[in-house]
Amino acid sequence: MSVPKLGSVVHVRFNNNNYYSPEYSQAQELSPDLIEEISKSYDGAHSLIYDGIERLKIYYTVEKGLVLDLKESKIIIRNDNSILITHADNTTSMELKGGKITHYADQEIESTAVTRIKGTSEEFWADGKTTNLGNSPLFSAVCAEPLWDFLKKLAISVDSKLPVTPGVNTTLASSFEQLATSQTVRVTRENIPDLPTTPEDNN
Repeated sequence: MSVPKLGSVVHVRFNNNNYYSPEYSQAQELSPDLIEEISKSYDGAHSLIYDGIERLKIYYTVEKGLVLDLKESKIIIRNDNSILITHADNTTSMELKGGKITHYADQEIESTAVTRIKGTSEEFWADGKTTNLGNSPLFSAVCAEPLWDFLKKLAISVDSKLPVTPGVNTTLASSFEQLATSQTVRVTRENIPDLPTTPEDNN
């Protein structure tokens, strides 16, 4: 049941023709706000609830899809089957579109689990101006390739000293390079990422 607002034009019938027993059945005239909302895509439009005072709206248009809106926090199911969830003022949002899920927050996204948080993918990319690992990170990650380039040159220099040990330290450095260099994790020395955008900015 949806109780009409004071001043709404509604359709009323009287039970057994008793004027003291009116029964409201439907709105006779659409809200001006609703008419404005669906004016750009009027054909095929439907409205289940439209309460401008409580800022509660549930309606459908071909242009926007199915919209559930409470005080500017929205769930929109579009006709391309994508789903967009936005908080009021677009401070946070989540979009499901095809095989891609996009999260956005203008401050922080937090994930917490008692036992474990597990992410599995062919590639996992953490792109931030600063990336911290561990509870209280203190030390900087080492860029392996330039470090090992220096160590190999140092090993060549040591091998050329008297007594000469041709190739011994160089071979040792190459062996430890294979053992010490990760084949799955890569880092960059400095990173200035692009500013994040909301799903609505991308549409």
